[in-house]
Amino acid sequence: MLVSETINAGNVPFSAADIQVIASQDSEYRHQVAAALLRRGHRAIFMALPAAPSDDLDRFDLLVLEPDASDPDALHICSALREFTRVPLLVVVPLTSRSRGIQALDLGADSFMLAPFDRRELVARCEALIRRYRQW
Repeated sequence: MLVSETINAGNVPFSAADIQVIASQDSEYRHQVAAALLRRGHRAIFMALPAAPSDDLDRFDLLVLEPDASDPDALHICSALREFTRVPLLVVVPLTSRSRGIQALDLGADSFMLAPFDRRELVARCEALIRRYRQW
């Protein structure tokens, strides 16, 4: 199921970005991620897990993934996504799962955040990844 939420960028200093948020329907942090990004004027489009990677991902400026914390193989989606796109990938993992964040980096993620997170840090990390990606 694909749900799209957008907001007018108005006077946002950072150029609005299209961001794919990949998470389960009952994700604990999905709405917090979306709210922080939408507040900055970005467009957040949701894809429910399990996600099927596709060439369509190249239209996004950033991918934000919140893998299922109860699935030990959930992070393998990072390497599957890398087969389809070079779009930056930020993975959100529970505070108690720093090792899963490091595993995500090993599997192709560009960065990870521990949840719960500070919304300002989330936006700053997302925008830093987008800036570097747009320079290519």
